[in-house]
Amino acid sequence: MTNQADLYRRADELYEKFEEYIVLDMHRTDGKNHYLREDAPQEAIDAEREYMSFAPQLEPIR
Repeated sequence: MTNQADLYRRADELYEKFEEYIVLDMHRTDGKNHYLREDAPQEAIDAEREYMSFAPQLEPIR
């Protein structure tokens, strides 16, 4: 089983791959507050999908 530190580390790695393509949208109704720009490369799209697959398991860092 992956520990929390590994999840945070992986989250950081993935986030770096798609952060420049994020567009915030607070009016969405699907539970997400962002989407990726249309020009996002496949690597960024894949990274965002993997990130979102486990992001709900991460607790906010205090």
